Amino acid sequence: MFTFSNRRSLPRSLLFICIISMPIYSVGGVIFDDGFESGDLSHAENGVSWWYGMPSPGNGPTPDDIKPYVSTEHPKTGSYSLKFSFGGSVDKDATSEQRFKIASHPKDLWIKFNLFIPSNYKNRASSVPGSNNKFMYVESAGQYVGFESWMTTDGGPGSAYIPMHLKYNGVDRGHDHEGQHAPYVQTNTDLNKWHEWIIHVKMATTSSSNDGAVEMWKNGVQVMENLNLPNYSPEYNYFEAGYLLGYANTGFDENTILYIDDVVFSTSKIVPEGGIASPNPPLIK
Repeated sequence: MFTFSNRRSLPRSLLFICIISMPIYSVGGVIFDDGFESGDLSHAENGVSWWYGMPSPGNGPTPDDIKPYVSTEHPKTGSYSLKFSFGGSVDKDATSEQRFKIASHPKDLWIKFNLFIPSNYKNRASSVPGSNNKFMYVESAGQYVGFESWMTTDGGPGSAYIPMHLKYNGVDRGHDHEGQHAPYVQTNTDLNKWHEWIIHVKMATTSSSNDGAVEMWKNGVQVMENLNLPNYSPEYNYFEAGYLLGYANTGFDENTILYIDDVVFSTSKIVPEGGIASPNPPLIK
């Protein structure tokens, strides 16, 4: 094994390969990094591990709902990615959800993953109040920071936006806390593409510090910024578990397959692959 201390003996081409193959997020606090190249969900690192998936066989709202599994069908990098299968129907819900555990209980957490949106994605409307589709949650004993997708026509028919859903100190603050709406899927431009998501969640340090945070980037553009939040809980003021995607209350017209790849958890800032393209959130109101 070589180090850069003996780089004079290396061909320039080899040096270039070494440099560009280094992690592009370049952070010192990475506690989990999984591109699913093990071919399964066995990877565990620094107390972070995959937990369980839903639904169990035959228990989804539709017969084509399948709990996530590692697949070779459509990787972003390497040979594998995590496949989420949502069944289509006329009027039923759908689900495909992958849970994770964080044994180190961080209070300040960064999560990155790449998400593939298929060409037939459509967030359909529903007449039932509260009909949202889960995107990601991080939680501890009933306290949580959650993100759900809701239907919008901004960006094309069947598009979706993401607000912030908080519960802390035992009180649910609602599905649209702080009123910021990040663009999740814009059907005019986002279909049949991979998208990089970075989410930063931080619990407030004390009951009076108001230094909690929720931030989000999509493809290097900051799409949500909530700072100075009072999200402190006297008990369980940390993150211990969560899930990716999950229950879709609106369901889908057709079988809809999403993929996730290159999942990273960190206790320090994660830098977008292409750098930060915009410091100001382009929000959907």
